[in-house]
Amino acid sequence: MAKKHFVFSMMLAACTLFACNKSESVSSGSNGIRYQAEEYTDLAEDAVFYEGRIYVDNVDLYGDMISSVLTSALSSTTNGNDERISDVALSNFEFSLVQFYIYPSEADSMTYHLESAKLVMANKAFAEQKVEVAQMVVVDGINGKVIFAPTTDDLLEWIESNRPDEMYFEYKLRNFTQAAGPLNVKYEILTSFDFSYESSEDK
Repeated sequence: MAKKHFVFSMMLAACTLFACNKSESVSSGSNGIRYQAEEYTDLAEDAVFYEGRIYVDNVDLYGDMISSVLTSALSSTTNGNDERISDVALSNFEFSLVQFYIYPSEADSMTYHLESAKLVMANKAFAEQKVEVAQMVVVDGINGKVIFAPTTDDLLEWIESNRPDEMYFEYKLRNFTQAAGPLNVKYEILTSFDFSYESSEDK
């Protein structure tokens, strides 16, 4: 199982327009989505011929971003009037953090046996519609983490066009036998993005 969090930040009202029976405004700000596993997964158990995948639970990245904006916007409604949200626009999307948590006692084994890992984003309905979003860089045994380097490419257009509904880590092991013991990991993924929207408040 995994937890999915909306990470909210303050919204800034850019301008306000007045009509006969409602006020309209354009607001903007920054939000983020965090996907985080609740339990550890043993890479050794899931690997077949030294390769395996870990799927991130409950992924609907575009929908999650829009939902987070709407939730944040509606929570700021004032005066007890109905709020109408429209023209939501996203920008400056990035994967700001990708990492595994590991047990410090398994750090040496992880360093020796985990050859590579990467995070992939995809649409299940179209096998060819996938993109690599982060590559493993180093096993940081001191801090109990495996660090990934996210891509610097602008992926927002791809996300809006392909509506990815899954993310998974692909990994490879080397020089591994079951006698080598478990290789437990727990993922954390954090995205960030800017947004704007128009809102009108019924009078």
